[in-house]
Amino acid sequence: MLDVAAIREKNQTSRLAKVTPEELRAVPVERLAEPEFYQRLLETSVDPQYSYEIGKTAQLLAALKEALERGKALADRDGERWLAFQELVVYLQWNCLPLVSPADAERLFQLHLLFCRPAEIEVVEKVLRLYVDYVERPAEYQRFRAVILRGLKANQERLGSRSMTVNRAVVPPYVGNWLADYDHGSTGAGARRDLARITYLNQSQNVKGLRAEERETLRQVLKSYDFFKFPVLASGRVAATGHVVPEEAQRPLSESAAGAAVPPVPDVMQQRIQLAYQGEIAQERMVAREADGLKRAVGSDPGKLSAAFFAAVQEKNVARTIAALRLLCERGGLERMLADDRRLQRYLLTVWPARYGAAAAAQFAEAPTARQSVQMFIQYVLQERLGLPEGEAARAGVKLGNIFTQRGRHEYEKLAYFDVKSKTFKWLT
Repeated sequence: MLDVAAIREKNQTSRLAKVTPEELRAVPVERLAEPEFYQRLLETSVDPQYSYEIGKTAQLLAALKEALERGKALADRDGERWLAFQELVVYLQWNCLPLVSPADAERLFQLHLLFCRPAEIEVVEKVLRLYVDYVERPAEYQRFRAVILRGLKANQERLGSRSMTVNRAVVPPYVGNWLADYDHGSTGAGARRDLARITYLNQSQNVKGLRAEERETLRQVLKSYDFFKFPVLASGRVAATGHVVPEEAQRPLSESAAGAAVPPVPDVMQQRIQLAYQGEIAQERMVAREADGLKRAVGSDPGKLSAAFFAAVQEKNVARTIAALRLLCERGGLERMLADDRRLQRYLLTVWPARYGAAAAAQFAEAPTARQSVQMFIQYVLQERLGLPEGEAARAGVKLGNIFTQRGRHEYEKLAYFDVKSKTFKWLT
């Protein structure tokens, strides 16, 4: 099982070059068996900078599949290495779920659902992203949803160490059996979605036999399952899927009975915006961990924080750079750096004219802490130095603007924004 956290920590000091899709497509079959090549591919696959966009992840996945197709003989010569490559395929498929085929999606939910938690893959976030990507193609989404539900119900991965009782029959603790038990216990009037899930998790005798981490895994599984059982359509209504659906659940959720303690499900546009602002949950967790580490390492010393920021940029460590930027914004360090660091100013005035024009560089020289100068510096670091796509960089810019606002620096409030029409983040112009 992939220990993604450990691999990413090792990545911070690794000197191995990342594997590109082009290299994978051309790699000689015999090199697939080399430990160093596998290690390079492993570090590439879990690198958040590389997999920031699911399109890039899908390109790496396609190239890996091509390479493994050519290297089928490896399965006989080195079965352990072959299985390790197959594990990478699963990891990449989860990370670009909206782009895999329905058949591959069914296999993921049937055979590899419990792979996600130790691999730091947030299934609920992946499911929501899948829904957003398909929301304007409802017929395709219905087909996709049907095969995923089929995969979930047929899942025989074990969740728990004890047998469970479903409909008076003692059965193994397979994921499919947990879902059958959940369906059996949540088909009464008024039971649906969050309320049904909370009630089941709190009252089921089967659930009481799980350890805390197993219970949390089950909660994530049930939340994903509910999303496919009761999909929110473009009209805002809940559709039946072959399960027993309470009558009031077939009305718009805002019209539910007054006594129902279930919050309304946001409409499609709200979900789009919420998902966009949230970003990759795993990435946000990495940023939070990096921020905690930086706080311990630099304390309240602004010089140490600035040095850590420059080191992170130099290493092209996305999570650490964003964490350092947030701390700089919280502590007023970013403005001080731009105003007082003469070496940084000379460097920026050397490279910015070619990138942003002489007028922008002159504006920075005259007012290095003006909103436009601060925004341009953040944009330069995230896009030019780290290579983030504009939308992802601007997403980070929105959060930095929020931090400035909390400090009362309202002149930096609107560095970037979410454009509803294009469904992407953009820099303020």
